[in-house]
Amino acid sequence: MNLLTPPEMPPSPMTIDEFFDWTETQERRYELVEGVACMMTMVKRGHSLIAGNIVAALRTQIDLDAYFIHQGDFALPTGPASVRYADVMVERRGGSVEDRATDSAVVLVEILSESTKRVDFGAKAREYMRLPSLECYLIVDQHRREAWLWARDAAGHWPDAALHLTAPDAQFRLEAVACTLGFDDVYRDVR
Repeated sequence: MNLLTPPEMPPSPMTIDEFFDWTETQERRYELVEGVACMMTMVKRGHSLIAGNIVAALRTQIDLDAYFIHQGDFALPTGPASVRYADVMVERRGGSVEDRATDSAVVLVEILSESTKRVDFGAKAREYMRLPSLECYLIVDQHRREAWLWARDAAGHWPDAALHLTAPDAQFRLEAVACTLGFDDVYRDVR
């Protein structure tokens, strides 16, 4: 008989290095929030399709000699004891293939669900907009054609409010990576 045992509880609080070492032994995915490991939610097909669609659209437009694109699996330290995994991330090229994380994210995308709404608009938005390398933060709703875009201005300042996009055929520019996305690209095969 195969007995399932509960996962070993991580020490709290953890440093980022302790978190990375601990997560390598776990089957589920976690983020580190102010030193505490928090299990990530499972995604639905729509979420996965949207993330893939955004990555596909980015790959056809951005300079792949200047940027890497990641879909949900590469870490981003957002504070001294916090690590997040954006649904889609564009980072400047560089570093080693052995790196666990980046400090050069330029564009971050989160795909919104009811369970993540408070965090995506709250803690993650605050953490992300403190990152010196970040130029653009985009939240895309997975249930309806709706998005919120924050982009730094030429002086490096964030706007007071996001550009809220709701038109069915909306298009929006990610100036940081010279890319234009449209809802037709983002929501392909998502009904």
